[in-house]
Amino acid sequence: MGPAPHRMQQVELAGLRIVDDAYNANPGSSAAALETLAEARAALAPGGRFVAVLGEMRELGAASDEAHAVLGRKAVAAGVELLVTVGDLARPTHEAAAAAGLRSLQHLDEAAQVAEVLRAWTRPGDLVLLKASRGVGLERALRDLYATAAAVVLP
Repeated sequence: MGPAPHRMQQVELAGLRIVDDAYNANPGSSAAALETLAEARAALAPGGRFVAVLGEMRELGAASDEAHAVLGRKAVAAGVELLVTVGDLARPTHEAAAAAGLRSLQHLDEAAQVAEVLRAWTRPGDLVLLKASRGVGLERALRDLYATAAAVVLP
């Protein structure tokens, strides 16, 4: 029995290994997902890159901007090579990652744009993390990617 849908569920899609953890997000679970995937990078095929799609972590109140900025710095420290942030609350994630030296990054207003960016930016062998609060709708990116490629759910 594998993980519940959208909870560290691994999918192979068009040569990408996607880790769908888009069911929910908070500072602790987002940091843990980045750390887990950073450790998995050793198993990547030569030339494979660590790509993170990090959406809003909602319901953080006054701590939101700082928590999102910390996540951007953690993404860089974890070795993320391409970063896509999604939603207004995730802007500090984007800004902090850029300030920490990451140059391959893009901020999107909504999840509906994610699949298009991933199709343009990624290549076979890449490891992709999808992590956001449920309300961001990152599962839509997976649905849109499925529509254009054959997928295999991995154990």
